[in-house]
Amino acid sequence: MRFLSLFAIFVAFLGPAGMPIQAQAPQLSKKTVLQEAQRMNSLAGKTIRWTFVDGPVASSTFEYSFNEDGSVTWRIVEGEHKGYTAREKSYAAVRVNERTWAISY
Repeated sequence: MRFLSLFAIFVAFLGPAGMPIQAQAPQLSKKTVLQEAQRMNSLAGKTIRWTFVDGPVASSTFEYSFNEDGSVTWRIVEGEHKGYTAREKSYAAVRVNERTWAISY
């Protein structure tokens, strides 16, 4: 059954004849682009810290610093892998509501 579901997704993506469907990216207005840039910039200069309570990294505390140049630096400050760190060249962030952000890097 799982194979059939994956096949259906594959066919939906490629189309019935196995030919890729030509998807057109939506055209964004200048206002939309400006609003998105403002949303992402509102995290610049801020640091977020949280601790996982379950799962594979339970009891690990992570700290993410969002830099003015659009990069993000993360590090593990508590837990089994304490001291691990990396800098990602860029990130994207969208505010979902007053207390929630969707962040990708």
